[in-house]
Amino acid sequence: MPLPIKETPVLTGKDAVRFLEHMLEAETKPITDEERREYERGKRLYDECKKKEIERVLERVAARMQIDIDPEFAKVIEEEFWNLV
Repeated sequence: MPLPIKETPVLTGKDAVRFLEHMLEAETKPITDEERREYERGKRLYDECKKKEIERVLERVAARMQIDIDPEFAKVIEEEFWNLV
């Protein structure tokens, strides 16, 4: 039997003030060079995985249909696919 969903807590008083101060600090804190490098590395890895996954799917489709897929057509499929996601 599923557990009931708990209600979202509501912050009041000092907890609410402390939370707002923390959120404002987090929003205005400048990004360090290390954080920027980490973000760019993660984005690069994500893009590489995305590209490999599309290539893998296209290879499976081509093998199943027993056809060759033109590289230009593959680029169009890649662009359209990621626009949908």
